[in-house]
Amino acid sequence: GYTSVDGLEKQSLSVICNKDIIIDILLLPADTTGISSTTVLESIYPNPSNGTINIPNDFVGCNITIYDMRGSAVKSILATSNIIDLQPTKPGTYLMLTTTPNGPVSNLIVIK
Repeated sequence: GYTSVDGLEKQSLSVICNKDIIIDILLLPADTTGISSTTVLESIYPNPSNGTINIPNDFVGCNITIYDMRGSAVKSILATSNIIDLQPTKPGTYLMLTTTPNGPVSNLIVIK
């Protein structure tokens, strides 16, 4: 739901991975993290993907971890280019967590 904290409108989303793990995703205004959320969403493509995705140049050099919907890490890489190979990840919906110098950025990605 939407909340207002410190004068900023924020939207949160809870993803229940299993009975023990709940991932809370907090969506912040674009200027809060220093990385435009619109740019990030448009720069991660194709989504859905067959296993190879393009990421923003801001993510190159960052650690990226892919989690399944149970909360298990299925892949962890250091992005050395803006093309990420997620194969042989099974088809499904995943949480991509990128650790940037400005803080973590999370995105949902779909593998066909």
